[in-house]
Amino acid sequence: MRAAKLCSASYDSRFQPAEGQFVRVEQFQVTGELFGFIEVDDEQQNAYVVFRGTNSKGNWGLTNFQAYQTRFRILDDALNVRKRRPVQGNTFGFPVCGRVHQGFYRGLSWLWYGTEPVFEIGIEESGPYLARLLREAVLIGVPLALGGGFAQVLHRRDFLYIGAICGLLSDLLIIGFERGTWEGLLRKKPKVKGAPLFRFREKLAACQNVWFVGHSLGGALAVLGFALYRTWCQGIGCRDNARIITFGAPRVGDQAFHEDFEAQHSDRFWNVVVGGDPVPETPPSNWNHMRESKIWQRGPIGVWLSALYLPWHIYAWLWGQEAVGEWTQRILIGDRHADFNARFHSMRQSYQLLLETQPGDRVFLPNSDLST
Repeated sequence: MRAAKLCSASYDSRFQPAEGQFVRVEQFQVTGELFGFIEVDDEQQNAYVVFRGTNSKGNWGLTNFQAYQTRFRILDDALNVRKRRPVQGNTFGFPVCGRVHQGFYRGLSWLWYGTEPVFEIGIEESGPYLARLLREAVLIGVPLALGGGFAQVLHRRDFLYIGAICGLLSDLLIIGFERGTWEGLLRKKPKVKGAPLFRFREKLAACQNVWFVGHSLGGALAVLGFALYRTWCQGIGCRDNARIITFGAPRVGDQAFHEDFEAQHSDRFWNVVVGGDPVPETPPSNWNHMRESKIWQRGPIGVWLSALYLPWHIYAWLWGQEAVGEWTQRILIGDRHADFNARFHSMRQSYQLLLETQPGDRVFLPNSDLST
């Protein structure tokens, strides 16, 4: 229960983490602060690395909606990662295979390292550039073709011009989004309070147990932070003391990422989901999962999530994205087929309340005498 209470506390503006053991990052002109902190008990038996979830418009528009998938590249030489590759006198590697949500990757990089992540290094094949050319041709060609069709049927040449203008505008809009132009217009010099969390690795390594925890967006950040910390522990040969509990977390990456993460950390990962919480169903997954879960029958939000399936997969095809991954390890509270409702996503009023009222919540820790 301590993990759930700390996740709830992270949303409270009155909450004060331990002196110096936190990091707050504000990098946009709209409110979109990222927040993480560390709590260690007096006996150093349990440490908690907590990541706050979405709490502002900036988090939604500039973190959660950056759904483009990118490789989980890390330059940190202290990590014991596989297949390191050289770049400008240094090396980078991948703590987990596959691709991850760009917004989550960027948010974690700021909280863990205090810097921007590294994008698009090590691309040695033409595939991504062919995909970019294809989508730009589609963005221009489809409105132009539609305008030409209407012009032919209605004998009005102005529809052809309208189609051409719409194609050029859509291409400009999407290219600007893809290159980060529109996001960049909202940027300001980052304000960082506290210390990047990676600086506390040695302190965490001295603890008996380290719990990475987070709710919603915070759960996704906790997944990536946990992977970095545990990879670091394995690299220097210190105590392998890390575990992770997420509450209502969205999908973090593609199927290759999810499978590799679970293969590496299957006995350390608990993904808690309340039936009726719509966020764990985002971004849209494959059709088989939607059919088995009967997403479209689960209220207006379920219909909306189902309606996103087709445009999401068109977007994924145009951008050469892999299918979104699905966690096989999930601890479900409540009815799996309950109607979706935003109130089921609340950390305090849903997850924490249900955990407090349901006995036997040690199900989260099978074959373990550890306490949350």
